[in-house]
Amino acid sequence: MPLKVVRSGSNRSLWSGCVKRFLDQADPASPSATGHSHIWLTHRLHRDALFEAAAQRGIAGWLNPPISFFSDLPRLFSVRQPPIGLLGRIALVRRLAREHGIAAGIVGAANADRRGIGIALDGLLGELVPEGVTPDSLGETLKGLAVDEFSARRNVWVVSVYAAYLEELGERGQYDPRAIHSIVADRIAGGALTEALGGAERLHIYGLASIRTRRRLIEALRDQNEVEVVLYLSQEDEPGEWDDFGAKVELLPGDTSEPEVQPVPDGRREFEWIACKVKELLASGAAGFHDIALVARTGRGDTRGAHEILNSAGIPNTARIRSPLAEIPALKALLGLFRGAARGWKYRPLRHVLESSYFNLNVDLRSIDYIARKRRVEGLGRWAAELNRLRDVVATTEDDWRYRKEGLFSNRLERDCESFEGFRKQVEELSAPRPLAGWVELTRSLLNPGWFDFRSRLCSDDGGRYEIVRLDQRGVERLDRMLQDWPELEEGGEAIEPAEWYARLRRLLESNELALTTPLQTGVQIVEAHEAALFPFKHTFVVHANDGEFPKRPPTPVIFSEEERRALAERGLPVTHRELWLRRERALWRAVTNNPNVTITYRTADPNGVPLLPSLMVPDHDASLEIPRTQFTWPAAFNAAHARRTAAARLAELKKNGEPRPIAVMEPAALKHAVLGAYAESQRRADPVGTREEGTLNPWNGELRDPWLLDYLKRRFDTQRLWSPSQLESYAECPFIYFIQRVLWLDELAEAEEETTPLTFGSVAHAILERFYPALLQGRFPEELDDDSRRLFERVAAEVLAEAEGDEDDWLGLPALWRVTKLELVQKVSDYLEWELPDFGPWRPHDFEHRFGYSDTDVVEIDGVDIHGAQQTIRVIGRIDRVDVRGDGPAAVYRVLDYKSGGIPAKTHYEHGVVQIPLYMKALARKLEARVDGGSYRSIKNCKENGQVTWGDSNFERALRIALSIPARARAGKFEPRAAKSVGYKWPFYWPGLEVCRVLSIYKEGSRFDEGN
Repeated sequence: MPLKVVRSGSNRSLWSGCVKRFLDQADPASPSATGHSHIWLTHRLHRDALFEAAAQRGIAGWLNPPISFFSDLPRLFSVRQPPIGLLGRIALVRRLAREHGIAAGIVGAANADRRGIGIALDGLLGELVPEGVTPDSLGETLKGLAVDEFSARRNVWVVSVYAAYLEELGERGQYDPRAIHSIVADRIAGGALTEALGGAERLHIYGLASIRTRRRLIEALRDQNEVEVVLYLSQEDEPGEWDDFGAKVELLPGDTSEPEVQPVPDGRREFEWIACKVKELLASGAAGFHDIALVARTGRGDTRGAHEILNSAGIPNTARIRSPLAEIPALKALLGLFRGAARGWKYRPLRHVLESSYFNLNVDLRSIDYIARKRRVEGLGRWAAELNRLRDVVATTEDDWRYRKEGLFSNRLERDCESFEGFRKQVEELSAPRPLAGWVELTRSLLNPGWFDFRSRLCSDDGGRYEIVRLDQRGVERLDRMLQDWPELEEGGEAIEPAEWYARLRRLLESNELALTTPLQTGVQIVEAHEAALFPFKHTFVVHANDGEFPKRPPTPVIFSEEERRALAERGLPVTHRELWLRRERALWRAVTNNPNVTITYRTADPNGVPLLPSLMVPDHDASLEIPRTQFTWPAAFNAAHARRTAAARLAELKKNGEPRPIAVMEPAALKHAVLGAYAESQRRADPVGTREEGTLNPWNGELRDPWLLDYLKRRFDTQRLWSPSQLESYAECPFIYFIQRVLWLDELAEAEEETTPLTFGSVAHAILERFYPALLQGRFPEELDDDSRRLFERVAAEVLAEAEGDEDDWLGLPALWRVTKLELVQKVSDYLEWELPDFGPWRPHDFEHRFGYSDTDVVEIDGVDIHGAQQTIRVIGRIDRVDVRGDGPAAVYRVLDYKSGGIPAKTHYEHGVVQIPLYMKALARKLEARVDGGSYRSIKNCKENGQVTWGDSNFERALRIALSIPARARAGKFEPRAAKSVGYKWPFYWPGLEVCRVLSIYKEGSRFDEGN
């Protein structure tokens, strides 16, 4: 019975013709027609529309609808063999490619395990098995294709792998699910079509845009004589694959129109513009929700983006959204466990696992973060030891403010240690090598029943986000099914390291995806191009019609070159080459756009601003009609957020024009909040006319006025508070940074550096100098670093370094880096001594790490007038790096030295608030009741001295007055985010940035302590 083809240049006409013919023959109300017609469809849209047409016709329904999808073919034709799973197929092809590749000399033993070869060969087999190509016919076709010795061996390799693949599937009683069309073709040739269709005399096929892997199936339908087959296709304007069948063709009239083309600047603006158009169509009654479609070439980013924008606009819609398994939250959490084991349970991987809501672990992250800031820790055993050590330290010094500010308390740490020990015992299994089958079994046990309540937690609604729960559940089930047949076809029982298993599992999750349709299949249809093919939408929006999307670029050939593929196709082998691929893409484009009221949008730039080109299939249009990039363009708000922005813009316009009349808004509270935020931001910066400097104190820019807060600050910074010179200097540099770090105790989540930090470098260098000079003073004090003093230095340096390396509390950096750094450290200190010793003259080192204020008996009070002339007194605490002395007895004179690892303050910085040296001098004079002549900073790395200050000079007095002014400013709630000029020309990189401080302002002239500030 010949195959009949019905064509039309209009999807509406083609669909109407198909529906009428099918329902005329399959109407259950007509006894003569019942069961005489069956239809094969490709997508849900066609089935739903067919049911709707049947209902409009008065057909009550079918107990056994004569409607099937192509995915129903195994059931219709009773294909009961189990299909091979995806992972099992890849593993089998990879193994056979390796074995036969070595035998044929295609691959060597060293690179035989390359996965790319097996995957590329599996792609080639995916073109052969659907068309029933036999190994013998493949071999015959490949004869004469070889042009050299390597291509001849390659051809033998391909044929042998293909034959072995089919043979092993037969031995296992399985079939390749991609071969279903070939299997069905064999069943049809054997006379099984009538039975499969339930005795129907006619078969209608609708929804195919191209043949692809169905050529043999269509040929079998053409050659059989049991059932009349009617195939509905889009009318082509070029020779196509369907012309080869020689079928009788009937043309139906069309009613399409010229598409509208709209260039857009980016994807978000594209979907917003479409949302506005959809709302216009709905408001005018020109179309219902289900009559409108947004068509994307693929279903990852574009369908997801359109779905989100339409949801925000309140437009009901349905979409089939594809998500890579690696992006499904529950599977990302699962992958994190293996990542932790593969990375040796370093800080970041461990923290990601501990903070995951998918695992019930009950470990406080504050303790983990605190340990990570202090040192680099690897391994679960080491983490457990550090937690236990921290617990013991806090238990003995729990009142220490350093731990309280971190939220570390002994009872919490006791619970953390117990919880972490349970976690460690469970996940230690992940760190041991095991065969592939063992890894798969272990992974499946993680999924079901699941570790740490994983299964029950992924089923929680997470605050009503049921779409996430659904995605998690389906993703876990999908992975479990994929893992079931993985180890069966892998040879060898060699142990696989945790890092290798993590890499394999990650590649698996990244290369496979899950497609889920939104629960409500009503509203505007957001579909991929192959789903929208031949469907008669009233209004169609084809999105992202850029070159590279329409047409989608063909895959890069691997096994055979493009020229070889073309030659094989000419010899009748069903392989795709570039020309055929593009022809099919054009056919798909026509199948989507053969509708009235089609709007095509394309993007003019990618997210990085690189210009993009429209698809060559986009009709000629005026490119100047692109939606503007930098202004509101929508005539009406399409969602709540846009309504708020529009109202704010209208309000600003009225204020600018001096029209104080009210405006109507959807959400007055939200607009009020937005106006308040805008006003606050404007107050943080300089006025346009320059009447107020940037960073000036006000309630929006660092000035606290709340009575409760001011009362708290008065108590916290009362006259009994002990101030260290470094705290006072920190406030002087930037009060807001001091507020963040010393009032709120907010710390950035950071890990100990891999290299030795400047602070650690300085502490070790200080320790060497602190021990070297007292030992040197026991004998003759040299004027240079001579041989005796150098030997003393080397001995002292070795002792200090050994002690530092043996101290578990000190993190010196990664051992490999520390070995290099300590050599540099010793050399820098040696160079410093060579520079400093000749400069001593009559001065001698007197004391090191001189402490004051650490007990009630040595608290030092400093009094004087502040910058406003008011008498003030502050209590100070601190440690002076080094105190030198000249002379002895009552005539002794002292000086203060402060070591710096690198850069040192200049003399000019005292007028901006660098206060440490003057305060040290004042405190030392009070404590020793002696004369202190001066002080300075010295750089160990640079062998320089700067910031010299003399008792009583202007810099000395200025710094003291600033220090005495700071407590009152803190009590008054003055914490402006403006840095002193002494920090340099740029905002320091180690301070919080704009996202925290809101303004990155630096004094260009003067300081906050000048008269009038």
